[in-house]
Amino acid sequence: MSTTEKKGYLRNYWTRTEFYVFSIFKVNSLILMISISFGFDSTNSVRADQLNAPLDRKVNVTQVVKPLIDDFRMHQYTAIAKRVELPLKRMKPLSPIKDLEAMERSFNVIFEKKFISEILNSDIDKDWSAIGDKGVMFKNGLLWLSYEGKITAVNYESKAERVASVILTESDKNSLHPSLQVFDKRIWEAKINNEHRVRLDKIDEGFRVSLWFKSNSKNQIPDVILNNGTITYDGSGGNHFYKFTNPISKTVYRIDVTVIGKEGGHELTIINDGKIVSRFNSYSSNMEN
Repeated sequence: MSTTEKKGYLRNYWTRTEFYVFSIFKVNSLILMISISFGFDSTNSVRADQLNAPLDRKVNVTQVVKPLIDDFRMHQYTAIAKRVELPLKRMKPLSPIKDLEAMERSFNVIFEKKFISEILNSDIDKDWSAIGDKGVMFKNGLLWLSYEGKITAVNYESKAERVASVILTESDKNSLHPSLQVFDKRIWEAKINNEHRVRLDKIDEGFRVSLWFKSNSKNQIPDVILNNGTITYDGSGGNHFYKFTNPISKTVYRIDVTVIGKEGGHELTIINDGKIVSRFNSYSSNMEN
């Protein structure tokens, strides 16, 4: 092989080599970019369901849940009570738990043995999930934790709470005007400006709203009773609203329920001829739950 042929061969060899090296570099760079974009980390893997967690944090569900399970296993009930974000809402007609003393007093009622057993025997990988900004959910929402490990909601209803609910519901029925005493469940009730009253009930046909404008006494017949309520959910966060329409006056009564967000609560809006006539909400001073 002549000197000229050798030079041409070497030039072609290095050209091919540079192409291969450059190609490998591009592939590795692409893999690195994908890894950074999707948060892959071989030293600290994240479960697939944790992609629901907020984008600015990588959640290790085990680190959030295990301390709570350990506290239950060690019977550290005072420590668990201190984990609860107060007030803690309970199923209607039960009142919310407002302070630590009440939480400690009600602990064995809320966390009955059956519920504690479910938590202790749970599989963190299967039964607990990170759900966006809402936190970590146990099973289908029986219990919620913040990413800091605080108990933000307990939707489990114990046997003692069910019995108490039945007793309170019967007492509630007896306090109402006879026209309102048939219902499945009281959903919400509030005073407006300490003068009027609104009540929302679940009935066989759907939902019923009752409003007292002339008196706030429940044993008086309401000024408005509508049984044609519908419910509409706004997104996947749990926020929803009830809508009632007076078939004669065409007045619309809308009750918005905010489940998530700092200003969670209820808002009543009365609309006539497409215009808002009145608006009251439970996170201001004009409505008392």
